[in-house]
Amino acid sequence: MQSSGLYSISNILKFICKLTFLFFIAFAGSNHLLAELKVPGAVGKIYSKMIAEHKNKAKINGQNLKIVTYNVGLLKLWKFRIIEPDFEERSKNLGGFFGNYLKDENPEIVLLQELWHKPDFQTILALAKEHGYLPALSDAPGIDTHSAHGLQILVKKDLVKDQKLSAQYQKFSSQGFREWITSIERGFIHLEFRGLSGKEYHIFNTHLSPYPTFNPKASMNEILQSNRVQQSIELGRAVSESMVLSDYVISGGDFNSGPEVGGLTSKHNKDEWYIDYHPYEQFLITANSNKDEKKHLLDSYRVINPNIPGYTQDQKNPLARRSPNSGGEPDQRLDYIFIGGKSAVNILKSKLQFNDNPKSDHYGIQTEISVEM
Repeated sequence: MQSSGLYSISNILKFICKLTFLFFIAFAGSNHLLAELKVPGAVGKIYSKMIAEHKNKAKINGQNLKIVTYNVGLLKLWKFRIIEPDFEERSKNLGGFFGNYLKDENPEIVLLQELWHKPDFQTILALAKEHGYLPALSDAPGIDTHSAHGLQILVKKDLVKDQKLSAQYQKFSSQGFREWITSIERGFIHLEFRGLSGKEYHIFNTHLSPYPTFNPKASMNEILQSNRVQQSIELGRAVSESMVLSDYVISGGDFNSGPEVGGLTSKHNKDEWYIDYHPYEQFLITANSNKDEKKHLLDSYRVINPNIPGYTQDQKNPLARRSPNSGGEPDQRLDYIFIGGKSAVNILKSKLQFNDNPKSDHYGIQTEISVEM
């Protein structure tokens, strides 16, 4: 009887500890990095290395460039009843909203995701022509691939020597069940061009799979074999090759995952979301596997904002709350702009974009860099 009583007290104490932990997680708010809850060792080291490298870089007196990545959130799959909130209205207003942004901010490089529908894709092509951009992909017959992957890159004409872009779309070898059943593809655009000074630019834009296998008991081998991690490694290999060849490498887009997670509640298993940092980790490890130890691909937002999570999927965003894909999920930073290459570059600024008056279930990221002329 005494042993049973002690066992009951022990269980009660454990239960109280669990309740206390869940209360802390639920009300910790969006100011906590996942690293503060349970530190992923490799990511923590990567962060520290990136921040230190950025601080130690010599300042460049060169040309400033603005880069933006933005998932426009225009998904409509009637067959599966997967429709982002206010789709028709937001699609109709895309030209005015994004045209005003291009006019006001005048970014040199634009990475876009979820342009699956032809009218939205054509709206962006029209804006490119109006505001002086060269598109990576057109809607010419025979290359209408955007309906599968939804990706586009725009580059300011006055940045490009001879007005020539070389772009190719690469489908990931690893695709998930959701991609198979909906005919959506996951891959990346790889764009190359020479700047006016002759410097070579390689730009990557991607949108990784939305759902891995959330299994807190999964082995490391199982995690590394999941679709999204395999996609991040495949992208990392392509970026790593460019890091050796190109003066400037810019890789961005929607990773649908990341190491910062906030606002976890009792509905979410901390360990399940914790393993979601692996695509980010494996991408950076693979992309930085080139032999030049002094040239690293850097997460621009993290090096400028080392203590701010920068959630681009945020439940304060009403479109994210109402989304069939992200509604009710924890806050996360899903969207990234990585900067690197063999020539000197400074990351000057990086911030959330389109978060004051959201037009998508994602916020964007805008980064400003300085490059050699």
